[in-house]
Amino acid sequence: MNTLVSVIAGIVIGVILDRPLTAMAKYLWSKIFSKTE
Repeated sequence: MNTLVSVIAGIVIGVILDRPLTAMAKYLWSKIFSKTE
């Protein structure tokens, strides 16, 4: 479920920001979930 949540969160963040920050957010998300797994 964590993967699905991260994907949805990434899409939502991307739609809301739609800026270079999106790349940073995705990077942070992947790092956080990598540590979780």
